[in-house]
Amino acid sequence: NGIKFIWETDHKALTQLNQKAQINKRCERWRLKILEYDYKVKYIPGLTNSMPDYLSRSPVDDAEEDPDEISFSTSKSTQTDSDFINYHSPIVTAVQTRAMKLRNEVINDTEDSTKLISDSLNTSIEENRII
Repeated sequence: NGIKFIWETDHKALTQLNQKAQINKRCERWRLKILEYDYKVKYIPGLTNSMPDYLSRSPVDDAEEDPDEISFSTSKSTQTDSDFINYHSPIVTAVQTRAMKLRNEVINDTEDSTKLISDSLNTSIEENRII
């Protein structure tokens, strides 16, 4: 049916893979896929297996950083750091409610009226002096 080979492994459960249907769907998909080949599974205990496959036995090193993904600016402080709170002003400095805004407008209108009266009096006095 396909390429003939001997599959040597230290995984004993693989010896039963081609002999019966699997309950696990993933294992069943593997079994159906490898049915295309003419193979025999030979179990070799791990201690006596002198040629294990490289990928299953290779040590896993720490992932190396990709130089393109290095962040050049990092923030080390948080809002809860006491130094940050003591040396920086808060983000929101004041909140003005509608009532406060209305009161400020009334006060400003009153000041503007007083200033206009005062300016007109000063002008009158100065005009009188000039004449």
